[in-house]
Amino acid sequence: MTSSHLQDRSDVRFDSYAQMYNESTYSRFSQEHFSGGTFGATLLLADQEPIDVVDPCLPEIVIQCAAFRTGAHPVGTDVGDGFTKKDGGLGRIFVAPADTQIRYRIDTPHSALCLAIPKAKFRNLCESHLLEADCLDSYSEGLTENNAAWTHLQRLWKFKDSEGASSLLFDAVLLELFASLTNQKDSQPRPSDARIARTIDYIEAHFGEALSIGQLASVACLSPAHFSRLFKTTVGEAVWAYVQRRRCVRAKEMLLGTQLPLIEIAFRCGFSGQAHFTRAISRHFGVTPGQIRAASE
Repeated sequence: MTSSHLQDRSDVRFDSYAQMYNESTYSRFSQEHFSGGTFGATLLLADQEPIDVVDPCLPEIVIQCAAFRTGAHPVGTDVGDGFTKKDGGLGRIFVAPADTQIRYRIDTPHSALCLAIPKAKFRNLCESHLLEADCLDSYSEGLTENNAAWTHLQRLWKFKDSEGASSLLFDAVLLELFASLTNQKDSQPRPSDARIARTIDYIEAHFGEALSIGQLASVACLSPAHFSRLFKTTVGEAVWAYVQRRRCVRAKEMLLGTQLPLIEIAFRCGFSGQAHFTRAISRHFGVTPGQIRAASE
């Protein structure tokens, strides 16, 4: 399907993200909305066709993610300094700043899960927790991986069908979401060494396949011994520890965001079988793959 260009709404003012979705050309997409808690948060889930659209300035900060039926696909964002294109998918977050015109380009059908909070409420929240108002700015530079934030966003969406949507529990999960966004542990900083950065890009694209030190060293144009030393010095962990961790993280994303059989997830993430998969996940997260999936249901 080719990208359909939505009408440019940059000259129109809306009071909220929800109003924009209801009254602009976004309204043609199937969507659900609800509000909860005491911070004025609104969530929406929309099934969208490919888009190329300019969102106008809004008086809200919006946390967004785009999920695809299969794999990861490029999401282009432009907050005024040119397009940044990064793969979207489970676990990847983008924060749209308040009062900022933003262009989006996504060439693949997708589901958008978004949370909007009024900028004044967010500012008060930051002040009460001794945070800088720009603490989420790094997430406005394109999609950034943060699996904890993605999980909390999904938890918040589940309040839609409960009577507790305005309860303290909703606020507690919302605060956990913001805490995970201000804690960068789940993000993957890009190494300064171009050879290691190139190798990490290769791992991210092929971690479901059999990998070897020789193969990765050739990507970096280094000998295996030199590559292994440089990788650990640059990244802070041995190459196989990194590969295993990334496989486990991606497997968790698939356990939470898909209904694929466990054995298929195991093979897609590069594990030799379900027993190997279970051991690795249990060692990394302290729970089995089945327990992770059960927690999302």
